[in-house]
Amino acid sequence: MVSVWQSFMIALARSGSLTRFVQRNPRISSAASQFVGGTDEDSALRTALALKQQGIRASLFFLGEYITDPAITRQTVDSLQRLLPALDAHGLDTHVSVDPTQIGYAIRPELGEENALRLAASFPAQHSTRSFLMIDMEDASYVDCTIALRSLLASRGVPAAITLQAYLRRTESDLASLLRDRVPCVRLVKGAFSEPGGIAWTHSAEISAAYLRLAAVMLSDQARESGLFPVFATHNEALIDSIRALARESGSAPGEYEFEMLYGVRPKLQAKILAAGDQLRLYVPYGAHWWPYTARRIGENPQNLIFVWRALAGR
Repeated sequence: MVSVWQSFMIALARSGSLTRFVQRNPRISSAASQFVGGTDEDSALRTALALKQQGIRASLFFLGEYITDPAITRQTVDSLQRLLPALDAHGLDTHVSVDPTQIGYAIRPELGEENALRLAASFPAQHSTRSFLMIDMEDASYVDCTIALRSLLASRGVPAAITLQAYLRRTESDLASLLRDRVPCVRLVKGAFSEPGGIAWTHSAEISAAYLRLAAVMLSDQARESGLFPVFATHNEALIDSIRALARESGSAPGEYEFEMLYGVRPKLQAKILAAGDQLRLYVPYGAHWWPYTARRIGENPQNLIFVWRALAGR
């Protein structure tokens, strides 16, 4: 089941007063750099270029979620509008990730759509075939609007991809619908939110089994014929090995799918993925609003708390 620890950390991630406190603490800020690729577009670009030298692609994310201030949604879009041309100028095969609540959906859907269309207008007309505007998935209450947002962007000619969460019971149906709509790319994650058993798998074994069922569909002939490029986001080595076996069985070669991991998490496993000949992408957040993201990373893996304690101790 989703642990009490994870639910606790999600609550801390959404605390405005705690966010303001920890983000002013220089030692905790130093710890956050383990997971954050920079504070602005220039540093995020440098991180993406450094990863490229290692044979790793990037998925860049401007930090901020569940935003309720319209001015901050504009800052998010402004940052991405500055970033997109720079990525294109350097020829980077890079995903740019965005949460619906980052651009206004937590305020009102009309604002979210307005900001999404601003982003659509900024996406380079000429871009790598594997460069996508990746729409992230948030809690279950946002699934329908997230799918609708991807469709809206696609209707404006944007290569809009989407993230699906394996722990939601509805995801198999959502994936089938997206394949019919010829979605160009799906990133599959387990899901990091706390949802009730009626709409979500709550046991780890159930979630892993759902993930593999969905992975098999994403690697199927039907998905390949629809033009889907699958992205498997996981740090579970057993899952990675199983997906690699599914890929071989389906006739998918390395480069026809990829694995994605979080920046700063399990570097030894990242090296193993590259050594096996598979394609790797890292999710690289950037920006000043880093606490909610870092808190959720700690919630997913309490071992990540070690970095914060070491920073507080000045080590």
